[in-house]
Amino acid sequence: MIVKIQRLKLFKVMSNRIKAIVNQNKYWILVSITYLTLIYSASLHYAYGKERTIDLAYFVWEEEVLEEYYSDLGSLKEQQIDYNWRNIWKLSSFCWDCGYYLIQSNDISNSIPPYKYRILPPLIVKTISSILQISAEMSFVLMNIIVIFLAAIFFNIYLLKDFRFSKMVSFIGGILFITSVSVTRTLPFPMLDPISMFFTILIFISVIRRNPYLFIFSSLAGVLSKEILVISALMWFLETVQLSDKTKLFKNVMISMIPIIGFVSIRIALGGSAFEVEYGHNILKGEFPGLWKRLIDPWGLFYIARMVFLSFSFLWFGIVNVGKNSFFKRQIILIPIIILATALFSWRITRPLGILFPIVIPMFLMFFEGYTKTTRKNATIES
Repeated sequence: MIVKIQRLKLFKVMSNRIKAIVNQNKYWILVSITYLTLIYSASLHYAYGKERTIDLAYFVWEEEVLEEYYSDLGSLKEQQIDYNWRNIWKLSSFCWDCGYYLIQSNDISNSIPPYKYRILPPLIVKTISSILQISAEMSFVLMNIIVIFLAAIFFNIYLLKDFRFSKMVSFIGGILFITSVSVTRTLPFPMLDPISMFFTILIFISVIRRNPYLFIFSSLAGVLSKEILVISALMWFLETVQLSDKTKLFKNVMISMIPIIGFVSIRIALGGSAFEVEYGHNILKGEFPGLWKRLIDPWGLFYIARMVFLSFSFLWFGIVNVGKNSFFKRQIILIPIIILATALFSWRITRPLGILFPIVIPMFLMFFEGYTKTTRKNATIES
């Protein structure tokens, strides 16, 4: 009887503690549940069948390396899609990218530029696959789910703490991120965009808080995932430059050089040229990819403009709020630089521009914040 009473008391104490924890973290519990639900409903369900998959196209790439590993690449029109994501990527318009990332996850040395320089995600996938004993395809999707969820949580914290948005507006910001084009089009496939966006939000947090340790980690990891994140060097410099203090100026210039050093080092270490871009072009030798021709062609410019708009759609209108925040004013130069870099060096436009979410979405959210403040003010006056 005594033992039974003690057990009941222990159960009651534990129950009360759990209730207290739940009550203290209601917001984050609701946010987590909603974000995970959105990750499934906006992205993962597309992998359940070709009739519901975004941007499927049947390609047979003339690429000996891929054909050696995947003889059925592009030939699955009549076959049942494997629910474990083993085959769905082969029907995707990203199949070339996916194929090389999967090859790297098995043999890091077997790839071509620029894929071979993006070594961190395949290494993570190889580790996950080894520990959980699941396929590389499934490991990629699992990694993408985890990093997008964490990116959304960190983005929410970034909006709450660094921009002082309300909880509701910050929550909406996370939803806008999870349902963005760059997330929904890549999350269910063996692609690197999700992890690059995770490191992107860490870079933005480190820059706005001027945290050198987080910056060094996130910028190096970012460059080893997607080379476009070398832009973090400019971000740190713009945020920390103090011409009047030579000691701090030197220190911050050295810190800002770290992602550039990482960019150059990985290329030299893997047998490439220091500033190699796209498929082996050395920009120091004037070897620009032919994509620059889009900038002098009316139809090419129209295509670029259309893709730029579609990357964030009407969220771009938040740029009118750039003057309302000093961080935005310093970092707004990132937008034209990344758009130009994407137009010059990338076949895709909507996906690479996804890394701008920590600046584009907050500027748009200022419309919500202004509206909610006006609504509360009017409600107070009426009462």
